Amino acid sequence: MSLEDFSGEMTVMFMGKTYLENKDKLQTDLTVSVRGRVSRRDEDMTLQAYSIEVLDAGRENGGVLKLSMPETMANKTNLTKLQQILEKYPGPCEVQVKLVSATPKHFMLQQRVNIGHDLFGELKALLGPDSVS
Repeated sequence: MSLEDFSGEMTVMFMGKTYLENKDKLQTDLTVSVRGRVSRRDEDMTLQAYSIEVLDAGRENGGVLKLSMPETMANKTNLTKLQQILEKYPGPCEVQVKLVSATPKHFMLQQRVNIGHDLFGELKALLGPDSVS
């Protein structure tokens, strides 16, 4: 299978017994944690998987969406886009924002969201791959 994030793509190989034990978890667009051994050949890297665990988006932080963004990105355009994204996914989870600067500032937003893969994708596209936790 192919595993990708915003920084690149890697081939993951499930062999024999490992494949049989995990084949139900090999689905498109799931957020997963994979354990295995990395092999590098020329420019290519592959991962010989030992196990795969499906991550339930939002459960890691107890239903809190934590966003981090440089204070320089906190302009009217980006904040309007952020608000529009959050409004598309109404739900029960609170949203916390950390503005990163010499003296970081923390905010809790009024909007509450339904945490999921689509929301994460849109937020990462707007704020960057390391902005969501």
